[in-house]
Amino acid sequence: MRERDGGATGHRSSTDDTPLPMISTVP
Repeated sequence: MRERDGGATGHRSSTDDTPLPMISTVP
């Protein structure tokens, strides 16, 4: 989940902790 979050939204695992999981799954 961290690898996909960072590449989908361009953020790091620091922000993909919870607020990124849904946003990164949409795009």
